[in-house]
Order: sequence, then C-alpha cells, then structure tokens
Amino acid sequence: MEGWHGWDAYAPVYDWENVRTVGHRDIPFWRRQVVACGGPVLELGCGTGRVLLPMARTGEPVVGLDRSTNMLGLARRRLRRARGTDSARLVRGDIRSLPFASDRPFSLVMAPYGVLQSLLRN
Repeated sequence: MEGWHGWDAYAPVYDWENVRTVGHRDIPFWRRQVVACGGPVLELGCGTGRVLLPMARTGEPVVGLDRSTNMLGLARRRLRRARGTDSARLVRGDIRSLPFASDRPFSLVMAPYGVLQSLLRN
C-alpha cells in the first residue's frame, strides 16, 4: 500500500493531533520563507490548511495541493471561515505529478510536516 492511503480517515483528528505535537511552532518559519520569496507559493500536502491559511494571510498567492478529499474539505471550510485568505486556492492532486503548467513557476514550494514521507513509490 502506498503512503498516502489513510489520509482521508486521518483527516478528522489531524488538527487535534497537530495542536498537541507541532502546534504552531513552524508557522513563523514558513511565513518568513513566503515573505522572502514572494508568490506564488505551492504547498505540497496542504492537508487541512494548518500552514496554508496563515501563509495566505501574508497576501501572497498560495496554492495548496493535496490528494485527500477529506483533508481538502476541512481546508475549504477553514478558508471560508477565515479572513484575509482570498489569495489561497486548493487543488486536489498527486505531488508526484503536479497538475500545473510548467510555464507558470512557483517562487516557493513548501513541503511542511513530513509530507514527503508518504512517497513510498514513484
């Protein structure tokens, strides 16, 4: 089984677990990167928007990519409730085959919270 299996089932407890482990300690680091590089920014494995939402508040265009429909559903709800996140866009897709035109590069590609550990096959 590939590493991405199970993320849909994990979605309901993802934020709860992150508050108890990572919390928001990584957000200042990612914010500094986004501000320094400018947009557009791509977050691989954006999940519920835990990192994406505060990055969107910088005003830079941010695209979140995730394979999990349930995770993206939570991210959509979170973005709808939040202010200052109009620069965010969510896309369902596989990080191994990016669904973006190659002539529209991103200034920064982020892979927070160990998303690359899900890549057990290419």
